[in-house]
Parts: sequence; structure tokens; C-alpha cells
Amino acid sequence: LASQLNIGCGAEVEDMLRYFHDIGLVIYFTNTESLRDIIVVNPEWILKKMAWFFGGQALKVLNMDEINRYGLEADVETLSEKALMTHDLLEYLVNDKHLMPFMLDLLQEALFISKWTSVQSGQTTYLAPNFLRQNETLVPDRKSLRLVFSFKESCLPAGIYHRLVCLSIAYSGVTEESGQPRVSENWSKVWFGNDKYVYFEHNILEPEIIAYVSMDHAKTLSVIVTMMKKITQHSMNSKLYFDLLLEEPVTDNLELEFGKRESSFIPLENARKTKTKPWFNDDIWESSILDRTGSLLELNFQSFLSSLAESSHYT
Repeated sequence: LASQLNIGCGAEVEDMLRYFHDIGLVIYFTNTESLRDIIVVNPEWILKKMAWFFGGQALKVLNMDEINRYGLEADVETLSEKALMTHDLLEYLVNDKHLMPFMLDLLQEALFISKWTSVQSGQTTYLAPNFLRQNETLVPDRKSLRLVFSFKESCLPAGIYHRLVCLSIAYSGVTEESGQPRVSENWSKVWFGNDKYVYFEHNILEPEIIAYVSMDHAKTLSVIVTMMKKITQHSMNSKLYFDLLLEEPVTDNLELEFGKRESSFIPLENARKTKTKPWFNDDIWESSILDRTGSLLELNFQSFLSSLAESSHYT
């Protein structure tokens, strides 16, 4: 088409493709080199490719005779039980080696998968959080303080918790000496360095997502809020609404169980104005990544993670 219209300049072709993308004629992503290599002229094609990764009943539609023939039975079992997808299974599902770099980048950019490297074996697979089925109750440290994303005045869309876990684990992978995450449908434990971790609780009944933070509160607050902003912009077209509340203990005794100790929850902006400790530390807050969130959100997935890790100095 560009040749027929005598458009030979690369920048003009790029502008044309962006315009066609904006009006829905093609799907053209520019976040990475692999994504730029493919121009999708049939949106239904990419929807069918992506639909399987939404989870749900996807495993039931697999051709198990073919799976067995390719020797992927163990791979499917691992996905079913642990929500971990091997490269071989992903390649089988994509069914086109030339498309693998494109689909791998697309699934990571969409927060459908994130790299998962086993601490024990060093093997790299991909966490596919939409396939999480097992419920597990984890017990956070009693001295943890809670950061609450409350959706009581709106709604908690399906998949937000999964994307937050996916992004947190990807972030964990670029911080030094992070431990092995533990994930389930309603609770997760993710390391942000060699001795720092956060518990996430997916409370559907309230509805809310709770982060339990026991150290480096100011840094961790910045990281988690920036992640949620990335999800809001990237997956929800900036239309995800919630109240962000921070726990402020009334007493210094944090040894009491959650629900038994006396605490108040204050909105983020109020806590910021009053420099509520330990969530706000002057030395950290002056250069906080929250103050330059806009520039971070424009980055592609890998650049976002690297910049987030560099900004928060989790080493």
C-alpha cells in the first residue's frame, strides 16, 4: 500500500500504520522490535490467538491425543496444577515458530504471562496467572502494615489481581537475589529483593486487593502503586477506579493478629500531605518514582521493569 502511494519514508509508513491502528483497520504494536515486525490485518486472528490465555476452560479444549503425541502431557499438567507454562507448550499453542517472538512479547506486554525462573533448578517457564485455581491461605508477618486497594464504591474487574501478581513477579525477576514466589488464586507472596517480600490478598467478597508490607514501606508503596497505575493505563484504558488506603496503627503494638489490633486507614493523599510514617520517608519521597509515574508508564514492559527496579533501588 505504501509503495502504491509512493510513500517511501520509514517515518511516514510508521505514521500511516499508527493511524490505521487508531481507527481499527489494522493492529500494530510498537512496544518492542518483535511486535513492530508483525502487522495484523485480521483482528479476529489475534483475538483467537489471545483468547486461549484467558484461562477458564481453555485446558478442556486441548486435543489430548495430539498433546500426548508431542510429549507435552507433563507440560499441560504443570500448567493445570501450578499455572506455569513451558516454552514447548507455548510454542505448540502458537503453532508457528516465526510468530513466537511476537506472541511472547505480546503476552508479556498484556500481562498474561511473566517469566518464572526456578530458584532450585534454574529452569525458566512462564507464570500464566489466569490459570491459577488453587486457593491457599498464607499468613503475613504480624508486624506488616496493610495497603488496601478498595473497590467497594466501584467494582473489582476479573483479572486485576492476576495482572498485579504477574507484574510483581516480573519485577521480582529483575531485582537482585529475589526468592521463589508463592502464588495462588487468593494469596501470593512475592520477593522484592533478597530479604524483602510482600503478601498480596485477593479478597473478592469486600472487594479489595490488600498488600501486606513489613519493611521499606515508602519504597514498596511507590513500587506497588506505580504497578497498579501501569495496569490501570495499560489494561483498563485508565478507567479503573479504587480508593487507596494505608494502615496507620493507633498503638505501637503490632504483634496482635490482624482484626484484633486497633488501626485506622487513611487515604493515600492524606497520608502524603501529613508525611505519615512509615509510608512516607522524606529522604525517599523527595525522589519518589510516584512523582514521575507518567514517564514510567510510557515505557514498554521490559524498560518499565528495569526503570522501576533502578528507581526503587531494591538490590
